[in-house]
Amino acid sequence: MERFDVAIIGAGPAGCTAARKAALGGARVLVLEKEDGLGKRVCGEAISEGALEDAGIGRSSDFISNEIERVRIHAPDRSKFIEFSRKDVDMGAGFIIRKDAFLERMAEAAIKEGAEFRLRSPALDVSGGAWDWRIRVGGDRGTYEVAANLIIGCDGANSMIAKKFFDRSCYMVIGCVQYTLCPCSIEEDTIEFFLGREVAPGGYAWIFPKGGGVANVGLGSRGKPAKELLERFLKSFPDKFSGSKRIKEGAAPVPISGQLKSVVRDGLMICGDSAGQVIPLTGAGIHSSIVAGSIAGEVASRALREGDIGAGRLSEYEAEFGKVWGRRISRSLRALRVLESLSDDDLNELAGILKAEDVLDLANGLNVERVAKYLLRHPVFAAKIANKLLFQRG
Repeated sequence: MERFDVAIIGAGPAGCTAARKAALGGARVLVLEKEDGLGKRVCGEAISEGALEDAGIGRSSDFISNEIERVRIHAPDRSKFIEFSRKDVDMGAGFIIRKDAFLERMAEAAIKEGAEFRLRSPALDVSGGAWDWRIRVGGDRGTYEVAANLIIGCDGANSMIAKKFFDRSCYMVIGCVQYTLCPCSIEEDTIEFFLGREVAPGGYAWIFPKGGGVANVGLGSRGKPAKELLERFLKSFPDKFSGSKRIKEGAAPVPISGQLKSVVRDGLMICGDSAGQVIPLTGAGIHSSIVAGSIAGEVASRALREGDIGAGRLSEYEAEFGKVWGRRISRSLRALRVLESLSDDDLNELAGILKAEDVLDLANGLNVERVAKYLLRHPVFAAKIANKLLFQRG
């Protein structure tokens, strides 16, 4: 039986980064990916300059499709919107990527450090424990087993690892559907978001331009079928999409309930969507997953060298991620719980009050308290939003 120091389940942003960092630290690493290629899961493909820096692969035309200058958020009645550009606020560069090419570059970086990747190799089951995990693998090679001292589960919202070994009783997802369309009559340098219970109850719709008239257009919702709502959304913009053809279509669940209470056990860590490490208000998870995978991979290699892979030792990963990203996720969850209780009329009025930096802070789980104090001065939103943002637990 083949034996590895670290087995990583899933080759998304978290898995690829964890593989590179663990291999860089001297571990023998195996990555198991069930799909026949990387980046198959539907994704808006928006990424920040900071995420590229943390991925450690730099900018490249190999995977960057388009650069974004402006963000526009439409109120439910579409008579108001909040718009800001990189010139207006310090939000850094933004890009729309080809996620498959992006992940391939990340995997190449991990392979150069010695990690091994196996596609079409789903992890069917895991048994045993720390220092002697047994992973039953399916796929092209037939069913076989590999052994590993430590496992990092990066296998997404439907994670077999998380479901089997962690408490997911509070785990909640939103259903998302996305089409890649061409040609679209859109502003090539602007990403757009559309709010409202009629548009996307409990979520939002988006338009992310990939350049050359191509766009990722999607919608996430709760309570109503996202695909049906997306079709209706497209029909409401004949000027943008009437002549568009569908290049690609996909659907995926996105976690919006925040990070799980625990993401480590003896000889076991989970990262990314499987751990709920997604910004709840926006559903953004590429950057947070990269950071989680990076920390987990480094902690794994150090713990193995020290001969201690118990939960106590591995909790360094949990603590380090929590310093910045754990707090951001918690604050964003608090903002989501407050904003989802608002009516469309409330959101229409709010669009005339909030400034660009307020929206950025709320969306990204940054200085939520500052926004709350600003809203305390408003007679309607002091009670509806401000007090809840300040005092409600997320």
